[in-house]
Amino acid sequence: LEEVADRRVSTLSRGTAQRVSIARGVVHEPDLLLLDEPFTGLDEIAATRLSHQLARLREGGRALVVVTHDPQRAVELADRALLFHRGRI
Repeated sequence: LEEVADRRVSTLSRGTAQRVSIARGVVHEPDLLLLDEPFTGLDEIAATRLSHQLARLREGGRALVVVTHDPQRAVELADRALLFHRGRI
């Protein structure tokens, strides 16, 4: 993100803005990360990188709560999962 560090987030593409948002969430190394659709707006390469980074954070002891419409990525990251369908678990 160094190449856009001097730009306002409102001028960035959706994917780059998403990357900035995620970076802001992890920079302080919280014990719990709440991520709502973190893969939205990311291209496949960036989404894969994010998946790997989230897996590393989880392996490092961080707890993740991820809401996503991407079941494959959710299964890869999850120790436990809830599936909502038509308002039911």
